[in-house]
Amino acid sequence: PRGSLTQRRGRAGRVRAGVAIHLVSSHRYAALPPQQTPELLRVPLERAALRAKRLFPEALIADTLAALPQPPALGAVRSATATLVSLGALDPAVDRAAGQAATSEALTPLGCHLAALPLDVRIGKLCLLGAMLGAADPATTIAAALTCKSPFAAPFGSPGVRAEVDLAKLQLAVGGSDHLTLLNAYESWRAIRSTKERAAFCQQHFLSSRTLDAIGATKDELHAALREIGMARGGGGRQAAAAHEDAELLKALLVGAMWPRCAKVELPSGGKPARRGADADAPPPPVKLKIKDDTGVGSASLHPSCVLARQAAALKASYCVYGEAHKSGSGAVMLREATPVPPLSLLLFGGRLRHDAKAGMVGIDDGWVRFRLAPEAAELILAVRRMLDDLLSRKWEAPRSDTAAQERMLLEGVRELLAMGR
Repeated sequence: PRGSLTQRRGRAGRVRAGVAIHLVSSHRYAALPPQQTPELLRVPLERAALRAKRLFPEALIADTLAALPQPPALGAVRSATATLVSLGALDPAVDRAAGQAATSEALTPLGCHLAALPLDVRIGKLCLLGAMLGAADPATTIAAALTCKSPFAAPFGSPGVRAEVDLAKLQLAVGGSDHLTLLNAYESWRAIRSTKERAAFCQQHFLSSRTLDAIGATKDELHAALREIGMARGGGGRQAAAAHEDAELLKALLVGAMWPRCAKVELPSGGKPARRGADADAPPPPVKLKIKDDTGVGSASLHPSCVLARQAAALKASYCVYGEAHKSGSGAVMLREATPVPPLSLLLFGGRLRHDAKAGMVGIDDGWVRFRLAPEAAELILAVRRMLDDLLSRKWEAPRSDTAAQERMLLEGVRELLAMGR
């Protein structure tokens, strides 16, 4: 903004005569906005909405935010509120007699925990789910990596360097997932004890050791925050599982954390297997996606930095979850931080299930994502989902309580189901 340039220009001449030089053309300067847009008007509102509800529990979120000097748009507030409901952080109070939403929202126990964590609500829920389901260590590693900048650093150089970086990233790729690739990169780096060997590993894979150190420090802070609210009790067992070992469980946790950021995948070449022979080295066809947001269903594509964009030919999943979507200069919607997920992960950790027994369909939330299931399979999925939701609800309310033998059996059963449904 022009205001920042004017402020910086004022620094010249405070002690002695000086000159301010700005590397911007006059045409560009004239096009700059006078002042920077307030943060509340340019960032996602979920966390602000959660804090507003925590500070003023009796008031509607929209009313609280509307009282600010520069309030966000009502549509953006409604979208944030709907996202919090989908994540299970907010439960609209309902008039049971009329079946209509009442005049207040209620913060759920999960929402209280999310409000206590200094994180984006989705990243916070990933940490909480990981702690509940015995995967706190890998979940907090992924959360820390998403909080920091990418450890994959492309040095300045010829255009061919970018291709080398992508190839080095693919060597660490796990399951076509950006999230699991970040986890694998960090765990592989951490497993190396020698400082010299760590430096060589970073150089080989175009990784920033400074960023990896920052991820480790952030991870420690997340563990401390989880312990403070009673969600983490230290390591043990499968807490430090590698990316390959608990890949299916971690994909399911990502569904629970990122929902409803889910995209339908149109498989390349009509879903045919990976190419062989002379065509194997050719660039993969672009992955075509469909996403749904407040404006309806639209097309999207993967950002070139996504692992999945480079492994499209081997893609088998019909859905993927993603971290963020943004428009490119041409207006096309690009998705970043994508992970392909199986249907079972969506059914067990996605939004609320709706069963249409007559049509033999099980839909999630508004039904845009739905699956045709045999009656026996649908009943099994619905029963497991009810038990899992009940277990998590009890844990959100009393996180320090011990896990009963029956609850441990349920969690092990969910793990085995996810492993079978890959």
